[in-house]
Amino acid sequence: MLSMAQESQLNVVFDKYSGQEGYTSVYITSYMFELFSKLDDESDQDLENMTKGLKAIKILTAGDKLDSKARDAFYQEISKVVSQPIYKDFMIVKDGKQEIVFKVRDNGSKITEFVMTVNDPLEPVLLYILGDIDIKQIAKMSKSMDVKGFDKLQKVEEKQ
Repeated sequence: MLSMAQESQLNVVFDKYSGQEGYTSVYITSYMFELFSKLDDESDQDLENMTKGLKAIKILTAGDKLDSKARDAFYQEISKVVSQPIYKDFMIVKDGKQEIVFKVRDNGSKITEFVMTVNDPLEPVLLYILGDIDIKQIAKMSKSMDVKGFDKLQKVEEKQ
């Protein structure tokens, strides 16, 4: 029960800000991943490998049309949720005024959640991936997704 409550807190934050003025939200469902797996195009095999086992990808950003106080409050709220002990630090990147934190949650043998937060004064970001997660595949995915900070995950693939 506690596990479900912890997981849903990121969903609560996402739902709270999704559709609100000044925030941009993207929700990619498992159905989209299923459709990709049915394509016969060989070039889409990489995409299928990257999304295999994923249930959802949620992205939430606070835009520069909001005042700095609202953006900071948004970042503080998402930071509070992901600072819980169920999330383990995976990688932290500091790039100028940005701090990008990657965290994971596992069930002992598999990574079940992947979270990225970007502390950027102009556009804080939350990226939340749920499912049976292969970090190598997520690192490959980071090359093709245009999400602030996500490209920093390529460093994981470079080290392997």
